Amino acid sequence: MLFCYFTLPSLFIAVLSFCYGALAGPCMPCQASNRRYTPWDRRITIPRGVYSPNITNPTGRTVWIGGTDVVVTWDHDDMPAKPANPKGTLLLGYLDDGSEDEHLDVEHPLAADFDLKKGFVTFKCPEVVEREQYIVVLVGNSGNRSPTFKIKN
Repeated sequence: MLFCYFTLPSLFIAVLSFCYGALAGPCMPCQASNRRYTPWDRRITIPRGVYSPNITNPTGRTVWIGGTDVVVTWDHDDMPAKPANPKGTLLLGYLDDGSEDEHLDVEHPLAADFDLKKGFVTFKCPEVVEREQYIVVLVGNSGNRSPTFKIKN
Protein backbone atom coordinates (compact mmCIF):
# COMPACT_ATOMS: atom_id res chain seq x y z
CA MET A 1 0.00 0.00 0.00
CA LEU A 2 1.36 3.39 -1.03
CA PHE A 3 0.84 6.20 1.46
CA CYS A 4 1.56 9.86 0.82
CA TYR A 5 2.05 12.08 3.86
CA PHE A 6 1.63 15.87 3.63
CA THR A 7 1.53 18.23 6.54
CA LEU A 8 -0.98 21.05 6.21
CA PRO A 9 1.70 23.76 5.61
CA SER A 10 3.54 21.70 2.99
CA LEU A 11 0.29 20.88 1.19
CA PHE A 12 -0.64 24.58 1.22
CA ILE A 13 2.76 25.53 -0.24
CA ALA A 14 2.50 22.82 -2.90
CA VAL A 15 -0.96 24.00 -3.98
CA LEU A 16 0.13 27.66 -4.08
CA SER A 17 3.23 26.78 -6.08
CA PHE A 18 1.17 24.83 -8.58
CA CYS A 19 -1.49 27.52 -8.94
CA TYR A 20 0.96 30.39 -9.11
CA GLY A 21 3.12 28.59 -11.65
CA ALA A 22 0.11 27.75 -13.82
CA LEU A 23 -1.13 31.33 -13.85
CA ALA A 24 2.11 33.21 -13.92
CA GLY A 25 3.81 31.19 -16.65
CA PRO A 26 7.21 32.27 -17.92
CA CYS A 27 8.63 35.77 -17.58
CA MET A 28 6.72 38.54 -19.36
CA PRO A 29 9.10 38.91 -22.33
CA CYS A 30 8.91 35.19 -23.12
CA GLN A 31 5.15 34.97 -23.66
CA ALA A 32 5.41 31.27 -24.42
CA SER A 33 2.48 29.65 -26.26
CA ASN A 34 1.69 27.38 -23.28
CA ARG A 35 1.00 30.41 -21.09
CA ARG A 36 -2.57 30.84 -19.85
CA TYR A 37 -4.31 34.18 -20.28
CA THR A 38 -4.90 36.09 -17.06
CA PRO A 39 -6.53 39.50 -16.49
CA TRP A 40 -3.04 40.91 -15.83
CA ASP A 41 -1.98 40.11 -19.40
CA ARG A 42 -4.03 43.05 -20.68
CA ARG A 43 -1.43 45.41 -19.18
CA ILE A 44 1.19 44.04 -21.56
CA THR A 45 -0.82 44.79 -24.71
CA ILE A 46 -1.70 48.41 -23.84
CA PRO A 47 0.51 50.85 -25.78
CA ARG A 48 2.76 52.58 -23.27
CA GLY A 49 4.23 55.55 -25.15
CA VAL A 50 7.81 54.65 -24.25
CA TYR A 51 10.54 56.54 -26.01
CA SER A 52 14.27 56.92 -25.66
CA PRO A 53 15.29 60.54 -26.26
CA ASN A 54 18.66 61.34 -27.78
CA ILE A 55 20.80 63.36 -25.34
CA THR A 56 22.18 66.35 -27.29
CA ASN A 57 24.24 67.93 -24.50
CA PRO A 58 26.71 67.03 -23.04
CA THR A 59 28.70 65.92 -26.06
CA GLY A 60 32.07 64.23 -26.31
CA ARG A 61 33.74 67.69 -26.26
CA THR A 62 31.92 68.96 -23.16
CA VAL A 63 33.84 69.91 -20.03
CA TRP A 64 31.84 70.73 -16.92
CA ILE A 65 33.34 72.70 -14.04
CA GLY A 66 32.36 71.50 -10.55
CA GLY A 67 30.11 73.92 -8.65
CA THR A 68 28.80 75.74 -11.76
CA ASP A 69 25.34 75.61 -13.31
CA VAL A 70 25.16 73.22 -16.24
CA VAL A 71 22.42 72.16 -18.66
CA VAL A 72 21.59 68.73 -20.07
CA THR A 73 19.45 68.75 -23.21
CA TRP A 74 17.70 66.03 -25.17
CA ASP A 75 15.65 65.78 -28.35
CA HIS A 76 12.00 65.69 -27.33
CA ASP A 77 10.37 66.21 -30.74
CA ASP A 78 9.28 62.56 -31.03
CA MET A 79 7.96 62.30 -27.46
CA PRO A 80 4.54 60.58 -27.31
CA ALA A 81 1.58 62.79 -26.39
CA LYS A 82 0.93 60.68 -23.29
CA PRO A 83 4.18 59.07 -22.15
CA ALA A 84 3.99 56.37 -19.50
CA ASN A 85 6.14 58.52 -17.20
CA PRO A 86 6.49 62.24 -18.05
CA LYS A 87 8.85 62.96 -15.11
CA GLY A 88 12.57 62.42 -15.44
CA THR A 89 15.61 61.74 -13.30
CA LEU A 90 19.18 62.48 -14.34
CA LEU A 91 22.01 60.35 -12.98
CA LEU A 92 25.76 60.87 -13.17
CA GLY A 93 27.96 57.91 -13.90
CA TYR A 94 31.35 57.09 -15.33
CA LEU A 95 32.95 54.48 -17.51
CA ASP A 96 36.14 52.56 -16.88
CA ASP A 97 38.14 51.14 -19.76
CA GLY A 98 37.25 47.51 -20.37
CA SER A 99 34.11 47.56 -18.20
CA GLU A 100 30.45 47.63 -19.19
CA ASP A 101 29.44 49.09 -15.79
CA GLU A 102 28.11 52.65 -15.92
CA HIS A 103 28.78 53.28 -12.19
CA LEU A 104 25.58 55.32 -11.85
CA ASP A 105 25.13 57.32 -8.66
CA VAL A 106 21.50 56.45 -7.97
CA GLU A 107 21.75 57.73 -4.38
CA HIS A 108 22.48 61.31 -5.51
CA PRO A 109 20.59 62.21 -8.72
CA LEU A 110 21.78 65.36 -10.50
CA ALA A 111 18.13 66.34 -11.02
CA ALA A 112 14.81 64.63 -10.34
CA ASP A 113 11.09 65.02 -10.99
CA PHE A 114 11.55 67.37 -13.96
CA ASP A 115 9.26 67.53 -17.00
CA LEU A 116 10.69 65.48 -19.88
CA LYS A 117 8.64 67.53 -22.38
CA LYS A 118 10.84 70.59 -21.73
CA GLY A 119 13.86 69.00 -23.40
CA PHE A 120 16.35 70.32 -20.85
CA VAL A 121 17.20 70.47 -17.16
CA THR A 122 19.55 72.86 -15.34
CA PHE A 123 21.39 71.98 -12.13
CA LYS A 124 24.63 72.60 -10.25
CA CYS A 125 27.51 70.38 -11.36
CA PRO A 126 28.84 68.33 -8.45
CA GLU A 127 32.46 68.65 -7.40
CA VAL A 128 33.84 65.19 -8.08
CA VAL A 129 37.05 63.37 -8.91
CA GLU A 130 38.21 64.59 -12.32
CA ARG A 131 37.61 62.02 -15.06
CA GLU A 132 37.50 61.89 -18.84
CA GLN A 133 34.80 59.26 -18.95
CA TYR A 134 31.73 60.73 -17.22
CA ILE A 135 28.25 60.10 -18.57
CA VAL A 136 24.73 61.20 -17.69
CA VAL A 137 21.77 58.89 -17.98
CA LEU A 138 18.29 60.25 -18.51
CA VAL A 139 15.77 58.06 -16.71
CA GLY A 140 12.03 58.49 -16.78
CA ASN A 141 10.06 56.95 -19.57
CA SER A 142 13.16 55.15 -20.79
CA GLY A 143 16.85 55.36 -20.01
CA ASN A 144 19.33 56.95 -22.36
CA ARG A 145 23.03 57.59 -21.98
CA SER A 146 25.05 60.60 -23.11
CA PRO A 147 28.42 60.45 -24.82
CA THR A 148 31.39 60.56 -22.42
CA PHE A 149 32.57 63.98 -21.25
CA LYS A 150 34.90 65.53 -18.63
CA ILE A 151 34.32 67.18 -15.27
CA LYS A 152 37.01 69.42 -13.75
CA ASN A 153 37.06 71.11 -10.37
